[in-house]
Amino acid sequence: MALEPSRLVDDVERQARRPPVGDPPRLLQHPPGVGDPLPSVRAGEEVTAIHRSWAQLHAAVPPGSEGGTGRGVKAAVRDRLAAVTAESTRSAREADRVIIGDLIRAVDALAARLDTVGDRLLALEALVEEVAVVTSEDLTHLRAALEHDADPSAPPGAHTTDE
Repeated sequence: MALEPSRLVDDVERQARRPPVGDPPRLLQHPPGVGDPLPSVRAGEEVTAIHRSWAQLHAAVPPGSEGGTGRGVKAAVRDRLAAVTAESTRSAREADRVIIGDLIRAVDALAARLDTVGDRLLALEALVEEVAVVTSEDLTHLRAALEHDADPSAPPGAHTTDE
């Protein structure tokens, strides 16, 4: 049972021209689906709560600002003492309010930046999905063209080239 070289060549040539069995080529391991848009950080509950608390803090009436109510000497002394205390701690409270205001503005800036990054991420996800679909379709067309060029009914040595 000797091997005939011409038969061996014919078998290899037939196997090479046979269309591959299996799925079409895959470009990615996982499909590049576009996810849901990320929720806005700036409009989120945490940032909104900071702004609400800040607004309530500024809307609060400082002690001693009601003025005289005609309730007597004891009430007038208490109001005056509260006004003096408030005046002596005013610079520290103002400094604290400035720092808190700066922190709130920084949180707003970071939240706005995160929202921008989220929007860009959504756009990039859509772009990657489009590129994957187009590239997969192109690979499928190339594979079909290669299979068509390797037609087993063509005579041996009759390959078409554009040279």
